[in-house]
Amino acid sequence: MLLSLFILSNLLHAFALEQPNCFTTPKILVDVSNSLSEPLLLRCKSGDTDLQYHILQTRGHFSWSFCVNFPRTTLFTCDLKTTTRKASFKAYEAGLEESCKNKKCLWTARDDGIYLYQFKFYNWSPLSRA
Repeated sequence: MLLSLFILSNLLHAFALEQPNCFTTPKILVDVSNSLSEPLLLRCKSGDTDLQYHILQTRGHFSWSFCVNFPRTTLFTCDLKTTTRKASFKAYEAGLEESCKNKKCLWTARDDGIYLYQFKFYNWSPLSRA
């Protein structure tokens, strides 16, 4: 019996590794790109995953993919900073997949705000100096 469970577990694991999609929930790709004329400091995280800090040069980007959790409560937020401004936004929220096309959420930091595809979703705030 234990041997059967071991073999079944290994088969399922091998199947999951070869499949590009998640087992029971959708796989999502999020990409954040910098269309500013200056570097952009980016940090994205969810409740259990911290993607750490990344510096995006002009025309640079950072992307990641993940499986939506089973209760469909996955939420990734991102914080952006330049030398003069900042923004925080929801890069992905389970249940709002219709905003993303084909399970891809493509965000762009532009001079006038943060865009999902060609639609502006968020504004910049001035960076307060202490």
